[in-house]
Amino acid sequence: MSDAADSGSAIAMAVCDRAVHQLKVGIELIGSYFESDMVEVAFIGSVIRSTYVSRLLSEQLAQGSNKRYLPVESTLSPVAGSVLLAYQELGLAVPADSHLEVS
Repeated sequence: MSDAADSGSAIAMAVCDRAVHQLKVGIELIGSYFESDMVEVAFIGSVIRSTYVSRLLSEQLAQGSNKRYLPVESTLSPVAGSVLLAYQELGLAVPADSHLEVS
């Protein structure tokens, strides 16, 4: 769908535009709970990382009303990030040989 939107398909663009709007709303809702005025956002997943969606979402987040959003490259895969978060939430030290270092 996103490839078709990138190629100019009107219906694909409409579908992707709606998805981008929903993503923006969700990011802004969650972002409103962060104390900082600037929130880093990692685009993870094939759809959100597609050329059309990531470009449009980045543009719309730049026009955000409640915070400044900065798209960043994720340093971990979603699974590795979940494992790291679990360690942190449990108050456990991350094993040195785990390769879960965040750069």
